[in-house]
Amino acid sequence: MIRVGLGIRRGTGSVTVWRELRRIDEPLAGDVIEACRSAANDGDGFAVERANKVAMLRPPFEVHPLRSQLDDSKERLIGVGNESGAFAVTRDTRWEIRRNGDSPRSLDSWQ
Repeated sequence: MIRVGLGIRRGTGSVTVWRELRRIDEPLAGDVIEACRSAANDGDGFAVERANKVAMLRPPFEVHPLRSQLDDSKERLIGVGNESGAFAVTRDTRWEIRRNGDSPRSLDSWQ
């Protein structure tokens, strides 16, 4: 399941979207996200705001089916996207959390 973050700041764009756009190094094929990405890489906040008014980019989160010990949902930021289907993945590494004894290698294998 994917949840879209709406942000709480009013009048300016999402800082998360700005940061995620700066993580994209190479130009994108889609015009919508590319305009925002190139403006963010140039450091032009006004141009990012202008381009994002058209693109309406939001930070989508992947919601993990397991709950935390406090019964909170576990969410993971995965990129930037909009409701029209434009999407860019900025965080494709998936980490696995497990107990120390469950690791595939023991300390003997490091010697």
